[in-house]
Amino acid sequence: MLRHLRLGVFVLFASMLLGRPAVAQTTLLGVFFTDANTGTIVGGGGTILRTTNGGATWTAQSSGTTQDLQNVFFTDANTGTVVGSGGTILRTTNGGENWIPQFSGTNHFLSSVFFTDANTGTAVGGFSNPWWFSEGTILRTTDGGVTWTAQSSGTTDILQGVFFADANTGTAVGFSTVLQTTDGGVTWTTQSSGTAGGLGMFFTDANTGTIVSGGGTILRTTNGGATWTAQSSGTTQDLQSVFFTDANTGTAVGGVYGEAPDSAILRTTDGGTTWTRQYVNSYECLACWYAPLFSVFFTDANTGTVVGELSTILRTTDGGQTWIPQQAPWNGTPSVNAGPDQTITLPGSANLVGTVSDDGLPNPPAVVTTTWSKVSGPGTVTFGNAAAVNTTASFSASGSYVLRLTANDSALQSSDDISVTVNSAGPSNRAPSVNAGPDQTIKLRGVANLDGTVSDDGLPNPPGAVTTTWSKVSGPGTATFGNANAVDTTASFSAAGSYVLRLTASDSALQASDDISIRVKK
Repeated sequence: MLRHLRLGVFVLFASMLLGRPAVAQTTLLGVFFTDANTGTIVGGGGTILRTTNGGATWTAQSSGTTQDLQNVFFTDANTGTVVGSGGTILRTTNGGENWIPQFSGTNHFLSSVFFTDANTGTAVGGFSNPWWFSEGTILRTTDGGVTWTAQSSGTTDILQGVFFADANTGTAVGFSTVLQTTDGGVTWTTQSSGTAGGLGMFFTDANTGTIVSGGGTILRTTNGGATWTAQSSGTTQDLQSVFFTDANTGTAVGGVYGEAPDSAILRTTDGGTTWTRQYVNSYECLACWYAPLFSVFFTDANTGTVVGELSTILRTTDGGQTWIPQQAPWNGTPSVNAGPDQTITLPGSANLVGTVSDDGLPNPPAVVTTTWSKVSGPGTVTFGNAAAVNTTASFSASGSYVLRLTANDSALQSSDDISVTVNSAGPSNRAPSVNAGPDQTIKLRGVANLDGTVSDDGLPNPPGAVTTTWSKVSGPGTATFGNANAVDTTASFSAAGSYVLRLTASDSALQASDDISIRVKK
């Protein structure tokens, strides 16, 4: 299986095996340590993990990409390069605090990278199109990746791995190809492996190297690849990666789904004359049995790390006699609370106050998007801003509604519902009814007895009360009211003539009035 076809989703299965909540996992494809404590892992969806304590804890770093990252190489604790799908090349000079994209000049899949010093490196990969053609890709840099130059591979095989014994002497392998250069990649020549190519390889010096491949294939050379000798691995499972700490001591890893244990770890201490299978304690990590492994790295004969499917990270400090699972950062679902249930009355609106929290994974994007939606209800719901956690909702009809707040971190989502009971509007408020009484005729020194009537529907409530006022509309003199706020009161006048008086009633929202005419004779 090609490296770029490795990714799979086995979230629920692994969660049941591990007794953990269902969370998004990824395939881990490459691992590199600069010392026993400081290491970096790369994988699917732009995953980069970093440890500075030997894997006791792993911290996610921001890669700035969602491309699948296949391989990583560091020349010191700070300076490293990552390659992946879509021609992705990333570079760090500060231990991964920042990963800067480099221009590769290609969109081909890049599977492996190797540097002989901080500036000089080679990346390999390829492109395959069943309706057109395929080719092996080789890129070379001598300035730390500021520029990458394409080299001629002379093969249509997609290249899976590259290794340099020194700045000039290197080997690249594909499924059916073994290439060698002795001039820093100016020319690449095909070597005869006697069988096929490989998926991974390791050289301990310019002459002594090992290739691993599908079907349990292991090939060994002690003459710089002039000849390759098949070794017995004792397995038919695909082997993806191999690492030697000296000419004799090495570890190969791989696996195939459906051949339990699906993970394969092989160990040799005699240069591959014999390979012994090692196992993960299923009581410590049952899921690890079902996770093919893709990369291995040792910092000394005893201390090594293996990574693979289902976010698997395994660590040994005794040469593989025991492999201890380590915890990768697991992406948990966002935590969502839509707030308390509510009851409102039309035409009012509901104030929605939700809360959302997240662990910041995956990164990128390291952000959560939120959405309010109607789950059920008799009418239309209009949100002030459906993408805001705190917003409003108005309703076109009375009834029982269920509203949902959903949060999505791009890989996982969760939601919470609230119930909103919408009561219909009460009777509409009408203006007060006002009658100022009959018109009157009085003498100048007399008084007019004003006998008005006011009635109201009691709305709005509050205040549920009506205020009344008598006023002069017109007339030649002054009108003096006994109590201008009483419906029944008196009025006296300073001069003879014709007057119009008005009784006004207000319920705080609406008002009405009625007028009477009073003739004042001398």
